[in-house]
Amino acid sequence: MNVTAINTLQKKAKSEPLSLNNYFSQINDDMRKSSVKKIETDLWLSEDYPLKFNQFMEVLDALSISGNASMRKMQEFLSNQCLQEVTARSGFPVKV
Repeated sequence: MNVTAINTLQKKAKSEPLSLNNYFSQINDDMRKSSVKKIETDLWLSEDYPLKFNQFMEVLDALSISGNASMRKMQEFLSNQCLQEVTARSGFPVKV
């Protein structure tokens, strides 16, 4: 939290009483920031793989439901629309 935000909270506190919820919501609003993560990866595709991408996604869905965090992250990554379009044209992802 920066000095300006603290001064603003102190001025508001002097002028009117703040409830606990209002105080913490103001702090959270001042501290909130967004971030964007970019992922770069190499994708190896096979045209002659015996498993179809949709079949693999069903298995990955089942594994991610069981609570495996790595499988959930992989499922989220492979659910990307652009990636699904590439695999539909070029084959099955054998290495990500």
